[in-house]
Amino acid sequence: MEPLLDVQDLKVHFYTSEGIVRAVDGVSFVVQRQRTLGVVGESGCGKSVTARAILGLAGERARIVAGSILYHPQPGVSQELTRLPKDGREIRSIRGREISMIFQEPMVSLSPVHTIGNQIMEVLQLHHRLKKQEARREAIAILRRVGIPEAEERVDRYTYELSGGMRQRAMIAMALCCRPRLLIADEPTTALDVTIQAQILELIAELKETLMMSVMLITHDLGVVAEVADDLVVMYLGKAVEQGPVRTVLNNPKHPYTTALLQAIPKIQKRGRSALHAIAGAVPDAFNIPDGCAFHPRCVHAIAGLCERSIPQNTEVGPGHRVACFLHGGAQT
Repeated sequence: MEPLLDVQDLKVHFYTSEGIVRAVDGVSFVVQRQRTLGVVGESGCGKSVTARAILGLAGERARIVAGSILYHPQPGVSQELTRLPKDGREIRSIRGREISMIFQEPMVSLSPVHTIGNQIMEVLQLHHRLKKQEARREAIAILRRVGIPEAEERVDRYTYELSGGMRQRAMIAMALCCRPRLLIADEPTTALDVTIQAQILELIAELKETLMMSVMLITHDLGVVAEVADDLVVMYLGKAVEQGPVRTVLNNPKHPYTTALLQAIPKIQKRGRSALHAIAGAVPDAFNIPDGCAFHPRCVHAIAGLCERSIPQNTEVGPGHRVACFLHGGAQT
C-alpha cells in the first residue's frame, strides 16, 4: 500500500551567527495510511524540527538542504512538500486542513488575546469558507467531540481560563476541525497528570478511528508508544537509528541506543531500592556532531577504530525492521 507520507534523507540545518546547527541530518521514515507512527528519542534529537519541517514551520533560519517529503493525499497522487514556498498558497491549503499539528505546549501555542472559539473559527473560515455563525456552531460541536463539557460557554473562554487538560483538548479540537488525513501530535501529554494523559491518548486513538486518519506521535515516553503506536522510529541526533513495527522494536531492540532507552524505564515489579539506569553522558551539541556514529561516545558496545570513523547505514534485520549499527552489519560511509 502506498504510504500517506514518505520522508527520505531529510536534512534541516539552522544557520546562526555561531555556526550551522544540523538539527535533522538525514532522517528517513514513512507514515502509513490509518496507522500511528511513534517517534521517540531524547530532547535535542530532532523530533520536533522534523515535524515542523513537514509543514514548513521550522523557522526563518531553518533550511531544508537535502531530502524529500512526499505527501500522497490520494493513491497515485503525490506532492513534494519541500519544493513548496513556506508561505505559498499550496502549503497553506495543506497546513491545517490535510496535515494538522498539536503543538507541544498549548499555553504558548494558543493566542492569549483571542477566545478558544475565535481561534477554531478562524481555521474553519479559512479552509471551509464558512460564515461566522456556521463556524461558531462547528466550533462548539468539535469542542463537544473532544470532551469539553459546557462547550457553548467555554467556546468564549480565553486560554488562561482553562485547565491544562482543557487547553490540550482545545488544541486537539483546533487540529481536528478540518478532519485532516495526518495528525502530528508533538508531546500531546507533556505537563499533564497521568489521568489526563490517559484521557488525551484515548481521545486521539478514538478520533483516529472515527476520522480514519494517520497519526505521527512524537514523545519521549516509550510506555505511551507501546500503548498507542503501530510503528516506531527511534531518533538520535537527527537520524533514524532504528525503526520497524512497534512490538518488534520494543521486544527485540537491535540498536544500543534503543536498548539503553528501554533500560532507563523504571520497573514496577522490581523490589527493594536500586539506582535507576541512566544513559552515560548527554546528547552532544548539534554544532559539533561527533564523527562516525553519533552515538559512539555514549555506547558501551562501540567498536574501536570503526564506530568513531565511519557512519553506519540502515540494514534490514527483519521484516520492516531496520537499524543503523555496525553490530548488525551496517555498511560504512
